[in-house]
Amino acid sequence: MPVMSLKIDRRYNGQQCISEYHYVASGVPAAVSLSFALASAFGVVDVAGVYDAAKPFGTLRGIQNDQVQYRECIVKDLYSVTDFYTTPFLAGTVGVSGGGAGSMAPFIASEFRTNRIRADIRRGFKRYEGLDESASDPFGTISTAFAALMHTHALAISATLTYTDEGNSLTFTPCVISLKKNTTDPDQGAYIKWPTEAEQLAHLASGVVYNEMPVATTQNSRKAGRGS
Repeated sequence: MPVMSLKIDRRYNGQQCISEYHYVASGVPAAVSLSFALASAFGVVDVAGVYDAAKPFGTLRGIQNDQVQYRECIVKDLYSVTDFYTTPFLAGTVGVSGGGAGSMAPFIASEFRTNRIRADIRRGFKRYEGLDESASDPFGTISTAFAALMHTHALAISATLTYTDEGNSLTFTPCVISLKKNTTDPDQGAYIKWPTEAEQLAHLASGVVYNEMPVATTQNSRKAGRGS
């Protein structure tokens, strides 16, 4: 069962922002790769110039304003050197939730957390830039209208995604992976994937559920000049 990674690279006020999602894949592809199937199921592959608003990428756009510029998506099987798929977003692809003068700083974020289904693996988190001032009430409480959009995205990234490939059903179950401490790192601060797929499968929580948080938070790595 391959462990898949999907990264979305974007810019917000010149700041690079990256989100990564992990899935456990099952099924045997017939005409496409697992990476392409996941990209399509996630909604980063346009159909006649349109991205499906109901798929995870579409719901992500729904909670990010039009100052968020999507650059590219990179999907890969973490343990394959041949199964990968990279696609740029169509020129001008931006968020659809407001924007302009009401845009908050890049480090102000909406937050999502998974449930915890294994004691040895921490919760997963997603934090997104591109909030408008109208998205929150005083003291950072998420507004009722924006919370509904967040809930839609939470459902989308919690769902098991499917792709039909010439009659074969391919499925992608969201998961949180636990990384291995890199003992060769002189600062002992880096974490890397486990050496084998079997080991990584033993160190992940599959079938997690994301929930939207009721208060805006911060993402320090997205302060100006700090990269992703």
